[in-house]
Amino acid sequence: MDTWMFITTAVVFTAVGFWFQYDYNMLKETKRITQNTIDTLIEMGFVKVVGSGKDQEMIRWPEEDDLDDT
Repeated sequence: MDTWMFITTAVVFTAVGFWFQYDYNMLKETKRITQNTIDTLIEMGFVKVVGSGKDQEMIRWPEEDDLDDT
C-alpha cells in the first residue's frame, strides 16, 4: 500500500472520529434514554437499589432466589 493512501485514510477517519465525538445532541439523547431505561428497570424490580439520593447503589439481582422459588 502506498504511504499517501495510508496517511489519507488516517486523516479521514480521524476527522470522522472528531465529528462523531462532538455530536452533543446525540450525547444528551443517549444519556436520557439510558436514564429512562434504568429507572424503568428499577420500577419493574429487575434492578435493586440500595440507599437514596446521591448515595444510591445498584446491586445485582440475586438469580439464585429465582431458581429456588420454582
